[in-house]
Amino acid sequence: MVGSVRAQTPPDPPEEEEEVVVQAARGSRPSSGDPTLASTVIPRSQLQGAGTTSAEILTRVPGVQVARSGGRNELSTAAIRGSTSAQTPVYLAGVRLNDDVTGTADLSTVPLWLLDSITVFRGHAPVNTDRFGMGGAIFMTPRLPTRAELAGGAELGSFGTQGGWTLGSVGDRNHGALLALRHDAAVNDYRYENNNGTLFDSSDDSDRARDNADYASNELWSISRHRFGRTRVTSVLHALDREQGSPGLLLIPAQRARTQIRRLLAAVSLRSPCSADGESCSFAVNTSALVAATTTFDPARELSVTSARTHNGGRRFSGNARLQLAPNDDWLVGLAWLQSSESLLVTRDESAIDSRRAQSRLAGDWRWGTGSPLSLHAVAAAECHTTRGPSSNATCGVLEPVGRVGARWHIAGPWSLLANLGRGVRVPTLAEMFGISPAVTGTAELRPESSWQGDIGVRLGNSRFDDLELSAELFGFARQSQDAINYRQNSFGSMAPYNLREARVLGTELALGATLLRNFRSDTALTLLDPRDLTTDGLVNDVMPFRSRMLLSQWLEVFSTEPAQMGLFEELSLGARYHYRSSRFADRAGLIVMAPNHNVDIEAVGKSEQWAVRFAWRNVLDSTQQDTVGFPLARRGVYASGEYWWR
Repeated sequence: MVGSVRAQTPPDPPEEEEEVVVQAARGSRPSSGDPTLASTVIPRSQLQGAGTTSAEILTRVPGVQVARSGGRNELSTAAIRGSTSAQTPVYLAGVRLNDDVTGTADLSTVPLWLLDSITVFRGHAPVNTDRFGMGGAIFMTPRLPTRAELAGGAELGSFGTQGGWTLGSVGDRNHGALLALRHDAAVNDYRYENNNGTLFDSSDDSDRARDNADYASNELWSISRHRFGRTRVTSVLHALDREQGSPGLLLIPAQRARTQIRRLLAAVSLRSPCSADGESCSFAVNTSALVAATTTFDPARELSVTSARTHNGGRRFSGNARLQLAPNDDWLVGLAWLQSSESLLVTRDESAIDSRRAQSRLAGDWRWGTGSPLSLHAVAAAECHTTRGPSSNATCGVLEPVGRVGARWHIAGPWSLLANLGRGVRVPTLAEMFGISPAVTGTAELRPESSWQGDIGVRLGNSRFDDLELSAELFGFARQSQDAINYRQNSFGSMAPYNLREARVLGTELALGATLLRNFRSDTALTLLDPRDLTTDGLVNDVMPFRSRMLLSQWLEVFSTEPAQMGLFEELSLGARYHYRSSRFADRAGLIVMAPNHNVDIEAVGKSEQWAVRFAWRNVLDSTQQDTVGFPLARRGVYASGEYWWR
């Protein structure tokens, strides 16, 4: 995968979210960054389970569907509210990871061990993003240094999983620096059922181990933060180097193909007041860069008959500035300018495709009634995209307006009503316009995808009723999209992208969290979806492929936080999660149906102030699961991890 990058201010420590309440400590919560949006924040405590991946974490969020292609190191993508993964931007430390080959972000390259939180905006993106995505946005925020500490940890598990990490930091309220290293690897030789392509004939079925799915990965994090009076400067550097097998499809395995993934991202942000009171005027400047490359070696031509070596290299540099004025407690006005440039070089043996793009964007936002029962928020932007490639050289070839209007009405007590209406756009990737090989060509005349989307919902904030604490969100949403990009075979025997006419998605989301007697916790996430392709091309089936129409995640946990009763432990917990994903079509005609998935995980945790041990039993029912067509997922496995902190 080829990465791309965009600067967003790496957030400061979440001081405003340090309330000591059980729900906030153990369960997800809405984001305080934009209270008009449907959102979910997953705290650090939920990101540290043994054997857990970012893809698995996101399946717990209402509205999110995850597609996986095998083990924890293989391609995983996320999409929100029936969108595609290319329409859903994913940010790590403020840097957008979506590549310019497929437009997607590979979740398998996103580490969990150093993240402080994951925030999912469902349907609409906040103002401090470069893309008002058609499918919201996902932010993954790393831990920032706040004090002196030294830590180390290790993990072991099924299928040859092993890993270790170390971290050191120094800091106080005004300054901090952190350096962290991690190595992890796995054989991924889990077993799967091979039907040899005869779905209705079980006589030739076999149970075999997956080959050539191993990986080894190394990561480096360097983070610093400084506060000079009211001016804040934050820098983040992350490097990833991973080498892995490329096992191919279930029916057409590859034994010798290997892939190398390398990524380096960096971001620096500065925020400072521009008024004497430090509040009525402020400005922020952000710069970022990402260099990413994916190289696949296929000496036996097991993955492609046209090339033995494929290299995708991408670079993106970006900078933006934002001025914010708040003349009083009720009004806020912001103005931002963004400029970025990116390049994509795709080489296959001796041939190469070189393409470039520059983006300019002017955006403004307006808020009213921040402290009132009724608050309004409007965002508007105009984007200009200049693209140059083998068959196109267009200055400001795409000029698109995007924006959103949102409202929040504080009804009474913890109850609020939220509503949003907006327009989003996704510009075709460079690979979609210019291709990546003779078999997958580009279409330079592709139009941008666009959509109108709206939602309305009710939110119950943290509320206590005797021994019961509750929080809930219920949203209904709709999206009408035009010119969605799809692929089809052309007359020359190769694949090329084209624009569909129209599609629409209707749905409902429910998020419910409850804590009883401060010892029992339940979290429910339910999504009902009706995705329809409105293109009139004679197809009998109009349900959009690869989208399940029902998703359910249910977590039940019993825990204790009474140190006097537990000896060495200050906290103990035992929990189980059930995840259900309904069947879905694998083609537009509806001829291939992927079976529903049922999965049960069990987790146990013991913690103190300085150390923690975690155990997990994944896929307890040992259910056979396939996600993307032809890719079997891991079977039942056991994982354990431990960590120790010197403070």
